[in-house]
Amino acid sequence: MLLSATLLLATILVPQDADRAQFARFRQELARASDDFAEAKRRAAALLEQGELAAANQAIIDAVPAEERSTAHDFILANLLARYAPEFSYELHRKAFASDPESLYTQLEFGLRKQQRGDATRAMALYELVNTQITQLVGDAPDPQTGAWRVDALLALDRPAEALALWDSLDPARRHTEIESAFHVLNAQPHPHLRRAELLAAIEAGASERIEELIELDLNFDTDWWNAHRNSALLAVDMPRVRAWLADEPSRLADLELLIELTPEAEDGFRWSGTSGTSGVDRAALEAAGLFGTDARLPQSSRVVFALATELSSRGSLETSAWLTTHGAALEERARAGDAVAFELLVGLHAQSSSPRLEELEQLGWDRVKDEGSAAGLLARRRRLSMDDTLLQDALRAHPDSWMILEALVRATDGDREAHLSAISRALRAHFRHLSSWHSVRPLIEELRVTLDR
Repeated sequence: MLLSATLLLATILVPQDADRAQFARFRQELARASDDFAEAKRRAAALLEQGELAAANQAIIDAVPAEERSTAHDFILANLLARYAPEFSYELHRKAFASDPESLYTQLEFGLRKQQRGDATRAMALYELVNTQITQLVGDAPDPQTGAWRVDALLALDRPAEALALWDSLDPARRHTEIESAFHVLNAQPHPHLRRAELLAAIEAGASERIEELIELDLNFDTDWWNAHRNSALLAVDMPRVRAWLADEPSRLADLELLIELTPEAEDGFRWSGTSGTSGVDRAALEAAGLFGTDARLPQSSRVVFALATELSSRGSLETSAWLTTHGAALEERARAGDAVAFELLVGLHAQSSSPRLEELEQLGWDRVKDEGSAAGLLARRRRLSMDDTLLQDALRAHPDSWMILEALVRATDGDREAHLSAISRALRAHFRHLSSWHSVRPLIEELRVTLDR
């Protein structure tokens, strides 16, 4: 459990002028308040290792009784729970800001929380206050973290020229890691512990089809955009439940146990998201497991199939052709029946193999399940694309935040300067929602620059 935007402010070295005492005072209060949560954080960490999110959150909340909490306590508590209990955390940030609205700290965090809720106007107003104070404290040196958030807010407010000027001032070629981290703070999904708790609640309420999703999460516990690890402690907690839930479905259980067996821990205990970093699996072992060979059987859940294909591909264990030769027909049958995950995998496999059937399957994927990748592939084939293209408009309605679809809109609006600027802004913000590398937005940044210069 870590602080978020406050990490920036902790690095500011404040001159000891009397007129800057307020900043230093609140920072000292935060340091003292943080000490009051130290023991609770240790207890919470131990509880999280056993998957006890509610108890972990409660340990943090109970560290300082509500009637004894200062503004600094509320602020620290809100930061600690931001990705574990977001609604509770938001109310505490709102309370801290109401209590001390002149504080650089409360302005920054509440601005972030408003932006996360889609209120770019309020967020931008608070960021401008923060920027003014930071400039007074340490001079006019653009900060990559708050600067990245302001770029996003400016684009949302239809102010692309200001957004571009600010982006350039952040020196992204040199400071891209800080910028990428800032967008993660802004746009990261809830912590995997919270997603796991929500999955457990849904399964226990009757959504047994989500059992595979639970084990997938345990196997790829993605704490941020770049890293995931196999959470063996949570697997040990969850698999006894799964065995009880699937007592009458031995095939599903066997499929999950195969997935677990073929998804080992990386050598260093951590791995890049989507890759294992481990050696390949012998083909004979896969045949012995029943995944390939004369008696091959496609796992019952397409989620398990997708996870296995991703895992084995990342380890160089199988070529795409092996999946299509052995399981292509069965995957297509599922896809035609409306299985969206099967469609995504099927289209991906045909794309990797440069299949002549790719366009046919993309059209089917769009027609049957409104698959985002299928729509993007079909749009990319259009030699000319206009704003009133029926597929484009339908895809935008189905996937309004898809960077792939929005990049098609950028193509379609070329020639209409204002519509083009709006489309570029939307596409950039879609990329910011999962900016694992700043290189992915460089072409759009340059397109924005060229369009503004027209």
